Amino acid sequence: MIDNEITTRRAWLLVVLMGLVALLAPVTAVAASAEESLLKELSAGADPAAAHLVTNDAGHVVYLGAPADAGFRAGKRDSASAAAQGFVRAHEAAFGLPPGSALTPVDTAKGDARDTVRLQQTFGGIPVFGAQVIVQVGKSGLVTAAMSDVLHYPVKELGPPAIDADEAASLASAFTAARYELGDAVAIAAEAPPELVIYAAAVLDRPGDNRLAWRVAAGDAAGVRAREQVFVDAMNGAVLFHYPLIHSALDREIYNANNTSADPGTLARSEGDGATSDADVDLAYEYFGDTYNFYANEHGRDGIDGAGTTMSGTVRYCDPEAPCPYANAFWSGTRMYFGEGFSAADDVVAHELTHGVTQNTSGLIYSTISGALNESFSDVWGEFVDLENGSGTDTPEVRWLLGEDVPGFGAIRDMANPPAFDHPDSTCSLHYVTSGTDRSGVHINSGVSNKFCFLLTDGGSFRGETVSAMGIPSVADLYYEVQTNLILPAANWTDFHNALTQAAINLGFDAGQQANVQAAARAVGITPDTLCQAIPANDDCENAIPLQNQVPVVGSTHNARGTQSLTCGDNLGDFRDVWYQYTAAVTGFHTINMCTGTDFDTTLGVFDGSCAAPNLLACDDDGCGDTGGPSGIGLDMTQGQTYFIRVAGWGGAAGQFRLVLSDGMSAEGEPEGNAPDSCAPDAIYGHAPLAPDAVLSAPYSDAALFFAGFDEFAAPASPTALVWWGLGLDGSNSPCAFSPRAFELNFHSDNAGRPAGIDASVTVTPTIVETGTYFVGYPVLRFEAELLDPGLPQSGWLSIVETGSDNCTFAWYPGSGGNSASLQIQEGVTEVSFTQDLAFCLIGDPATEGEGEGGARVQIHPCLRIPRTRTPTEA
Repeated sequence: MIDNEITTRRAWLLVVLMGLVALLAPVTAVAASAEESLLKELSAGADPAAAHLVTNDAGHVVYLGAPADAGFRAGKRDSASAAAQGFVRAHEAAFGLPPGSALTPVDTAKGDARDTVRLQQTFGGIPVFGAQVIVQVGKSGLVTAAMSDVLHYPVKELGPPAIDADEAASLASAFTAARYELGDAVAIAAEAPPELVIYAAAVLDRPGDNRLAWRVAAGDAAGVRAREQVFVDAMNGAVLFHYPLIHSALDREIYNANNTSADPGTLARSEGDGATSDADVDLAYEYFGDTYNFYANEHGRDGIDGAGTTMSGTVRYCDPEAPCPYANAFWSGTRMYFGEGFSAADDVVAHELTHGVTQNTSGLIYSTISGALNESFSDVWGEFVDLENGSGTDTPEVRWLLGEDVPGFGAIRDMANPPAFDHPDSTCSLHYVTSGTDRSGVHINSGVSNKFCFLLTDGGSFRGETVSAMGIPSVADLYYEVQTNLILPAANWTDFHNALTQAAINLGFDAGQQANVQAAARAVGITPDTLCQAIPANDDCENAIPLQNQVPVVGSTHNARGTQSLTCGDNLGDFRDVWYQYTAAVTGFHTINMCTGTDFDTTLGVFDGSCAAPNLLACDDDGCGDTGGPSGIGLDMTQGQTYFIRVAGWGGAAGQFRLVLSDGMSAEGEPEGNAPDSCAPDAIYGHAPLAPDAVLSAPYSDAALFFAGFDEFAAPASPTALVWWGLGLDGSNSPCAFSPRAFELNFHSDNAGRPAGIDASVTVTPTIVETGTYFVGYPVLRFEAELLDPGLPQSGWLSIVETGSDNCTFAWYPGSGGNSASLQIQEGVTEVSFTQDLAFCLIGDPATEGEGEGGARVQIHPCLRIPRTRTPTEA
């Protein structure tokens, strides 16, 4: 019976999928006439200038809002869902609906003034995950608002699937077990039959192509240890995307696990029972009720799912893989779990239960910006319950703190001042996360919406905006209207702003109140003119920004869309990318790197040819010496030839980078570092050409690190001075300026090609000057110190250690032409050999400066990575 069912299903899929149109070009951007046709649908007497119409960069409508007491004609329809479908289909050009797609109603929420219809986009009957249109239809039958996030171009022929639902379920279960490191101890299985969907990366603001995928919710039997939404490629079984369904939340049941992993534990208190004298049990019971009552009294909502389902939780629960007592609380997707003491915080209880509300309303995807909104919504209602229920600590000092009542743990976020916990208070904040950290900032970036909520509730001035206090009831209603009726599952900041704008209209806010909402939105940088995380100007090759030799540029790939695929090493796919161009001034070896000031895992490609037909010359994804880090490339360039440089994030990562291109020559055209009054021309040279995949081991010397660079030397008969070259870098690999400070010069005898003990040691305070030249974007410094001791040895090994500070690390500058391998030694660690020279010279008679050049060889690379400083006692 099962085999026949699968065979029938496969035959059906074959018919459907083979019918999908195999087109590659995107739908033509909506013309002005299509927008005008929408505005012409306004009801009689309405002013088109008062309507809200927001489009994306391709011109497709993402938000449409009618003026107050008006609407858009939808034609004669017998239901809200039919009106919604008919309206969007009649204006499919404006909404950017491609051929072959359909919109199917999946939910209709009835309201007193309007009904809200969610339409799911499908191709050939298969849903596009996350692609929805929300349409609000007034009781008059007029459309009052529409929010859209859909796939705007036809789907290529995708199938039929090469793996079936059962295999997808097994793959998703194995992935989930491995992700949570459960081994064979806990059985993981799909929680429901897998659903075939179209995974459209563009809808989720992620890199990659459209893929046919199985959507699988996999978890352990109890849904406690692990619950993950996994998207398995239906053609090759690869995991395309995943996010957790456990978010680390009146009919009440409180169980007690007594600091074990018992699930659900022993029933300790049910609805209507008296207090137990167990604080964990009784506080969980009380705060469940407070959360229920806030939603019921403020929003008319009957519990987590709106249908009065029992609110169940377990206190004193311990994760078997974590220390006990368990220091956390989470919503499993069906119920709550608290570590010991965590039910004592009313805001934590309401926060986690609100994840259940989100799950049953907007379904905000727990990743990137939509995940940050998911977390912020829980913070918002968590704090509202905390401030309104009369329980817990509510002094002015802790107002807007999350988790302040957890014993021995304390607050984890500050909604009034997110930077107090290194969270951003606007999209322009330096704390804003754009990389894979914290699932690209689901907890961290919640600070943007949290700050918005604080400003709108209590009022204040921020980033040039003055916001009036509107109080908890009004702001709670605004967020609830957004959460339940207006926000899309894969929402970004623009979608959030659009939803807030329409929610203020729906709630009947007057002009002053609506203006106040916009002022708060501008303050936190989520309006179109204040959003700092906008699409980069050089998002495509045609708009590549010119580079200058040795002039660093700072850029960002956040919100970049991706236009060019790369394959180097692994299949890197079509990831977020931005573009630069450079016309070579000289023929020779050039370096391009992002090794410093870069906060995410990058890929780097260099092309010649044209943007229409780029020819890949070189690419790299880990060129700075570590796996999963920034990139660097070295390659030959030809004078007069234009090259295109593509910067992207590996695996869809995004963030800020610092890019430096260098041709290895100074501004005067001399070898880099060969400044006047330096050593002889062959004493220093600059960075020699190395293969792009050369292993990096940067030379550095710092007393706090117990590291030293060694070089074999042969000195003049009476050395009177030592000149050397280097760079200063702080703990974050940024340039730092050495002030006058002490260096220790150690002269070692030779022991079979290795440095022996110290024969002589001199502490000097050198003269330090900038040479005017640069090495991979850093200013090169020249150090000169007098050597007054005539008894110094004439040969052996030299080491130089910076002794004055642990905040500015001395890094050697490379030279060439030495006569031996150099070494770098850390105390207690085997010495490391390098393959190119350090740049220094011992000076005898000033007239013969440059004689006795003793450049040791150090392997140099287009990138330097200097470890952060540490104290000598650390391991």
